Amino acid sequence: DDLVETHLGPAVSGAFSARERFHGAASQFSFGTHLGNPRASIILPATSGGGDIDINLSRLAADPDLDDVELILVASHSGLRTSPARLREWASFYGFSGQLIVVAEEMDYFDALELGIRQAKSDLLAFMADTVLPESPGWLGGLIEELDRRPDCVAISPTLLYEDLSIRYAGLPAGETASLDQNGLRQLTGYPLHWLSDLHLSEVQGVSEHCVLIRRAGFEKIDGFARDFTGPDFKGLDFSLRLRQAGQRLLWTPAVRLFSLDGGIVEGSEEYWRQPAQKIDAWCLANKWSPAMAQAHTPYEVTE
Repeated sequence: DDLVETHLGPAVSGAFSARERFHGAASQFSFGTHLGNPRASIILPATSGGGDIDINLSRLAADPDLDDVELILVASHSGLRTSPARLREWASFYGFSGQLIVVAEEMDYFDALELGIRQAKSDLLAFMADTVLPESPGWLGGLIEELDRRPDCVAISPTLLYEDLSIRYAGLPAGETASLDQNGLRQLTGYPLHWLSDLHLSEVQGVSEHCVLIRRAGFEKIDGFARDFTGPDFKGLDFSLRLRQAGQRLLWTPAVRLFSLDGGIVEGSEEYWRQPAQKIDAWCLANKWSPAMAQAHTPYEVTE
């Protein structure tokens, strides 16, 4: 811990923060009909290898609410378990319009999102992990409607459920104290769904990077995701903190529900490096969001 705090943390996070945005050599394939002005752009990184992405597409295809929505699939060729041609074929078969972006290099979930955002046409961006599946049709329209009701807010996340219908993400009300760790800012995680029965649309301290609808202007205002972390574990939490630091307001709704099937985003980094990298990133998060800074910008209580 002393080595990380004294030497590795400042050196590594400083070097990573100087990196440019991820610009992997990408191949782009269009599918479906051309949408000149889509209502929203769903960005779906195939970070689990893409072998089961047809399940995601079949669940989304059953929703007529997505007919005027653009779908952008992003995948790394090195981690794909199926061919780009098959991914494009599946997207066309299920009637989607959009693009498949395939890069040669490995990338994490957040790199894939940024690649997709650069190609997205809409000013409303829906980030969606390939581990998230809709409970029922109308979920995106519900999020758009709720966000339209609050033009002063920049992003909204739905309720995310485990497969047993217990709560995975239900926000954390603004003004309440929470600790900062890689598990994010959440309330009622693991509780039965009926605990949400009396709750309504509310402003929260952090959105879920696994599923969030965000205005492009809000994303661009903070220049996207941070570059000073070695891995993805803390990028989502840091993203919410930076949005709020910039004065942007975040929402959560209990009325829209989706399933989130596992405990995290699949990563391709070597296991040997994961433990020291996570220690460095944990130091970076705590160093960026010191208690003094946290009190100045957020109601959080920061812990390493």
